[in-house]
Amino acid sequence: MASSESGLPVGQPVAATLNDEEVKVLQVLAHLYATHNRLDEAVTLLETAERHSPGNTEVMRALAAIHMLMKRHDAALELADATLALQPTHDDRVALMLLRAQALWGLDRPLEARRAMAAYIEERQVP
Repeated sequence: MASSESGLPVGQPVAATLNDEEVKVLQVLAHLYATHNRLDEAVTLLETAERHSPGNTEVMRALAAIHMLMKRHDAALELADATLALQPTHDDRVALMLLRAQALWGLDRPLEARRAMAAYIEERQVP
């Protein structure tokens, strides 16, 4: 079997794990793509980051926000709920509660959206 200069087999996939710093780099790159309206690329980077850092609430929140920008309200709601279940930091929780309310509104669920917005406003006031 042929091998590359690194000694790895040529043509074979290499299963790599990213460390926290590399995951953070993917988040920053995703943010840059999103600010330039390259949302599909941002989603790809954040999904990669999430695969390498499952349960990372910052990554999940960012991915939910991108889904909202893409008007993928169902995906944003699912991610917001999953992330809230992981008990994120207060700041992340507040941001996710707002995303959740917006996603519900986008899904034409106004009563739930109003309740979610009220919960967001109440949570925002907690120190």
